[in-house]
Amino acid sequence: MDDLLEAVVDDKVIEILLDRLTDRMTERLSLMVKEENAAQTAELETSLTASITSKLETSLTASITSKLESSLVNIANSVFNNLIAPYDERINALEEENKIMRSHLDHLDVYSRSENLVFHGLPESSMSEAASGSTEATSQIQAPTESHSQTEEVIINLCKESLDIELTPMDISTAHRLPRGKKDKTRPIIVRFSSRRVRDKIYYARRKLRDQSSSSPVFINENLTKRNGEIFSEARRLLRSKKIAGTWTTGGMVYVKRTMSVGEKPMKIGSLEELKKY
Repeated sequence: MDDLLEAVVDDKVIEILLDRLTDRMTERLSLMVKEENAAQTAELETSLTASITSKLETSLTASITSKLESSLVNIANSVFNNLIAPYDERINALEEENKIMRSHLDHLDVYSRSENLVFHGLPESSMSEAASGSTEATSQIQAPTESHSQTEEVIINLCKESLDIELTPMDISTAHRLPRGKKDKTRPIIVRFSSRRVRDKIYYARRKLRDQSSSSPVFINENLTKRNGEIFSEARRLLRSKKIAGTWTTGGMVYVKRTMSVGEKPMKIGSLEELKKY
């Protein structure tokens, strides 16, 4: 027993035992570190794989979705354009046809008014004035209105006394009063003459009315279509604004001049759009 204790106490034996213990502990610790590292590596790989997979899926999904949507939109537009193209062509053709028909109808309308003139400022008989007064009370009075023969006589007298033109009832197809406009003191008279020649003779003689001083001036205008009336109204507005030098109507059409230069050719205006350049 004493020999065993002495052997244990011996330095060399202790050193050997410590070396063995150290080796075993080092081996054990190395194993534990490897196991821990393996676990951490596996966990890290799992986490990285999940993160990368998630981001990759999100990116791919967004990219595929975007491209798919773009592709579907292009396909839909292509199909729609192919389907609608024949209708577009038909619509364009109908619009052009409608434009031509409108122009044709406008020309027919202008032509149908080519023997007409409208007289503004001619007085009415006292009885008719009572029937067409501006106040509500007088407008309700049921008095006889001016007859067609009386209206014709007013025109014949005007032409004789102010225009030096002799007319007979045969030169007038029909004549009657129109509703009074906002600026009219008396109701205008529309006259359809029996011939274009008579009508033009009176229209060109209207300049004589400018030289006659009167508190109630008389104006003679062509019977314009609604469209040409709007064009002429806008042209007169441009004239008042001094953006053009002159405007008038001839043959039911509107003409303008930018300057009063003798060499400048008058421009015939067929639409309000054409006046926008002035």
